Amino acid sequence: MHEGWNIGKPPYGYRAKHYRHPNPVKAERGATKSHLEPDGVRAETVTQIAPWRYYERLGYATIVDRLNADPEKYPPPVPPGGAAKARGAWSKSAVCAILRAPKYTGYQVFNRRARRSRRRMLPRWSRRRMPRRVNTSRSSIGVGNRRSGRALAMPWCGRWAM
Repeated sequence: MHEGWNIGKPPYGYRAKHYRHPNPVKAERGATKSHLEPDGVRAETVTQIAPWRYYERLGYATIVDRLNADPEKYPPPVPPGGAAKARGAWSKSAVCAILRAPKYTGYQVFNRRARRSRRRMLPRWSRRRMPRRVNTSRSSIGVGNRRSGRALAMPWCGRWAM
């Protein structure tokens, strides 16, 4: 999100609210910009996954079983290709991707999945603060580093961030 605008596809738990582009030339061409807003049941699903992982210390398979047990309460994600490519169920990789996504902690990250740049160097992540978020960071749900008692800012898959 740059200056409050979303860049890219909205993550699970958010929906994009589209606005007319502020640049009149781009607006004439039909271009729009979007802000992220929480997406009701899907946003609640994201905020439920984090406590299961960090409070109850459940594994991905157990979390997936809980999510798949009630698909109306926890709707499965739909891939970018649309409903035709959807599995119709949760997977461990989908849960891990939600827990690792920096957008849920309030940051927009650029080049996170890039493998090469024109100079054949691995690009650095560029991180910017987002104003709105579905709050799943460990500090927001009260999970902290057990040794120091400090709250941790970024949820990572598998291990506790130190």
